[in-house]
Amino acid sequence: MMVKCKFTDHTSGMSLIEVIVVLAILSAIFTLIAGSMTKPRNGSELRIIVSKLASQLRAARATAINKNKSIAFVFDAPNRSYHIENVTKITTLPNNIDLKITTARKFVRHPTMVKLVFFPDGSSSGGRIMLSSQNQRTEIGIAWLTGAIIVEAPLR
Repeated sequence: MMVKCKFTDHTSGMSLIEVIVVLAILSAIFTLIAGSMTKPRNGSELRIIVSKLASQLRAARATAINKNKSIAFVFDAPNRSYHIENVTKITTLPNNIDLKITTARKFVRHPTMVKLVFFPDGSSSGGRIMLSSQNQRTEIGIAWLTGAIIVEAPLR
């Protein structure tokens, strides 16, 4: 009985080193993609902060109406923070977000401390809050007559 052996050419397959190199490249690509998906982009980070701030302002207005007393929303410039006075914990803004507030002079304690006041009838001291980050800017308006919180579309 005769056995025939057929030898194949090994150049048509991939070596172990080639497979490892391909897997390393793919894992690097997936790491970059996953990293970019978890970090908020500048525009979305600003939108999230504006949304949270507007929500807190609306909560301050609702608290004033429910408790039938004036409630102050306080901004502390040196600490880059804000909160509803005697109601919520202090929230700090990220360092890359700039904040400018315009309101009636009598609600500015000193150049670094500003209050926006909501009254029991739903009205407010009124004002404007401008938040900006790099090349984006968004404004929140607080109507003095109705206390309505109006978030304007992001500006470039």
